[in-house]
Amino acid sequence: SRLDGRHVPFGTFLCFPFITRCLIVLRDRHTSVAAAMASGVRSNAGTELGIGVTGIAGPAGGTQEKPEGTVVFSVETPDRQEIRTMRFYGGRELVKYQASQFALDMVRRILEDRD
Repeated sequence: SRLDGRHVPFGTFLCFPFITRCLIVLRDRHTSVAAAMASGVRSNAGTELGIGVTGIAGPAGGTQEKPEGTVVFSVETPDRQEIRTMRFYGGRELVKYQASQFALDMVRRILEDRD
């Protein structure tokens, strides 16, 4: 199905692969991109917490250094930024599901630490 602006909730940020290619000059692309995404969400949406997730879900695009299933997460708050790199196994949909659950768990843990 086609994605258009009418079906995207307010405050949603859409990132496409061709946009992240512009940032390839950064030293560690995935870590830097995830951090920039989390920071960008916070500043553009005016929120206290931002999440950035980027990686290689597959079925292609992996390298020896960063194989398929490698996902980088960044969660940023006004007083903290946490970046984690994980490797998930399975097909594309399973990698995406595992990544979504890991990101939500990172947010949960950070929010619990603030209480």
